[in-house]
Amino acid sequence: MKNAYWFTLLISFSFLGFLGLFSLKSGAASKPIDPSEESGSCLQTVFVNTGQTLGNTNSLSVALGDLDGDELADAVIGSAAGSGVWDEVWFNQGGGTFSMGPTFGENGDTPGVVLVDAEGDGDLDIIPAGAGSQVFKNDGNGNFTIGQGLNSGFNSAIAVGDLNGSGRLEVVLAGDGATTPPQVWWNTGDLSNPFVAGPTFPISHTVEVLIGNVDGDADNDLVLVNDDFSGYGSAQVWLNNNDGTFSLGDTIIPITINPGAATLGDVNGVNGVDLIIGFKGSLPGPMERWTNDGAGNFNIVWPIDFPGRRDDLLLADLDNDTDLDLLGSASPGYAFAMLNNGLGTFCLAQANIGANVNRLAVGFLDGDTDLDLFLATNGANEVWLNELNPTSPTVDLSVQVDGNQNVTPGTMLSYSATVTNQGTFSVTNVTVEMDIFFAGNFAWDGANPGTCDNATRTCVLESLNGLESVTLVATGTVYDLIFYYEYGWSYVIASVTSSGVDVNLDNNDDTLDVFLTNCDCVLCDLWLNQLPLQNLSIPTQSLFRLGTSIDLFLYFQLRDEILFATPAGQNYTDLYYTHDAELSNLIFSNPAIFDAAVDTLMLWQPNLQALVDREGETALITQAQVDAVDDFLTQLSAVASPALQADIAIERANLPAPDDFVGMTIEEARGIVVGYGIFLPTVLGQP
Repeated sequence: MKNAYWFTLLISFSFLGFLGLFSLKSGAASKPIDPSEESGSCLQTVFVNTGQTLGNTNSLSVALGDLDGDELADAVIGSAAGSGVWDEVWFNQGGGTFSMGPTFGENGDTPGVVLVDAEGDGDLDIIPAGAGSQVFKNDGNGNFTIGQGLNSGFNSAIAVGDLNGSGRLEVVLAGDGATTPPQVWWNTGDLSNPFVAGPTFPISHTVEVLIGNVDGDADNDLVLVNDDFSGYGSAQVWLNNNDGTFSLGDTIIPITINPGAATLGDVNGVNGVDLIIGFKGSLPGPMERWTNDGAGNFNIVWPIDFPGRRDDLLLADLDNDTDLDLLGSASPGYAFAMLNNGLGTFCLAQANIGANVNRLAVGFLDGDTDLDLFLATNGANEVWLNELNPTSPTVDLSVQVDGNQNVTPGTMLSYSATVTNQGTFSVTNVTVEMDIFFAGNFAWDGANPGTCDNATRTCVLESLNGLESVTLVATGTVYDLIFYYEYGWSYVIASVTSSGVDVNLDNNDDTLDVFLTNCDCVLCDLWLNQLPLQNLSIPTQSLFRLGTSIDLFLYFQLRDEILFATPAGQNYTDLYYTHDAELSNLIFSNPAIFDAAVDTLMLWQPNLQALVDREGETALITQAQVDAVDDFLTQLSAVASPALQADIAIERANLPAPDDFVGMTIEEARGIVVGYGIFLPTVLGQP
């Protein structure tokens, strides 16, 4: 019985490259989403040292809150073992001046401490982490007595937050990484024993417990940041089921080693809280910012480029502009402050704050409306007051490009440049320049404000007020540079300048990556949809051979140099374009057919390479190759549409028996199946 083996191969050629790159997606290396977000500097004085030296011990943790009812933020310090003192209370006397209060606890490591109204009596109680965490009950005047014990193991971190919507704050203890697991303690509000043991989590060395609503529902979730001491770590997202249980969600694997600190907060105003991770390794490296998709899944963006070992990180609005700024402690022992431009890009405002800093906390310490800084150090603790004037006029221009990132021939191009003055001071003569590198013509939209010039590709705005945004649009058509086999990257670039003094030049330009392609069939479009465009930046020629032994370029050559050369070959090409959508659906919806297709094409590829290299007389067809085609064709025919089955039946009637091809050269088989063009000799009976 005759079979359309060659027909099966030929209609498979165009989707072969797609098959190879389909398997590439899961293995492609990731890169940061937005390289333009590398931090710069906006150096200025944020905090000023009050000169106080509070104690003289190795302080591992600090928490701020009103402990004595005078509406001033007091401080609780957790000390290190062997420092000679127990944990300490420091009372705020007003103006950010502190005096020593009572001590409590034991002479052991206290790596974390929180303040919470455990009993529901209106005052803040103290719960330290460390060995055998317990509640220290406040009498309302800043005097403390030992209350309920929570567990007997060593707890490396602690956090508080409402996890069940009761309005009371639960406690989450991190565990010791050996025998004590992380655990939630539910707050009942009972005066004698307010906490009840809740769910536990897998044992790991947890360096940070974070609480926040990461998935956009009505309850707070948990993020446990773990260091496994093997050189790497993870951040596990535990989603609150709102029934007293938690389900493991996203697991984040930081690029940097040994996570040492982390913080949650919405830094860009999009999709809820984001995650910033610092590391505690011996080598310097940047912090990592992970953005939330709104459902609790995090993706890394360009690192916050301020290297150093991280012992603590926190987010707080330092300049009263409603966005969260970044504070942290960094090796060799100082604190730093970075200001947020509102989009999640941070610039370094002040470094070298304090000395030998372990942990830090912010609060309203001096009675004004900006957040001040309390430093827990290996030595005398320090108080730094916020002296940043948020009302001082500034100019901070930024630009963001948006538009189509996947362009094909005939696409009408439209790209926008949104210019924002993130400062508070009006600025004049704002010049915006945009270049669409692949546009055959360029024209600013006539509705754009300002004076626009197509020749110079600039628009000049007479003025831009503080906190004002303007969007400019440019259009064009694709330049005639896309031919067969032409796939690659190009760019749209925009920049902004003005007559004012810009306090942050790092956001004055933006680049949008654009992928250009000339697809002429459905399977090519499917192949492109499988490409990891956000993670791919490679030379055009390498695109066809990336990470796979299947050579897409070979099959383009086969189509254009072999099949197009004869009427019979063109017929097979036409048949492919008639049935390619159905073939794609059948192959990718049926794993057995998928495997048979790939196996068959891989077996035949050396012969086909010899054919396009004009060395077809050297490549013999084997029984295994013929059997593979037969298996693929049998499976395909069983599920094909009547139209495809009919075309296969016609080809079966026109070709010799399959075993007749065994031992034949690929050049001989070509003559039988498709014949030769006018530039090649006719052999073995061209049809």
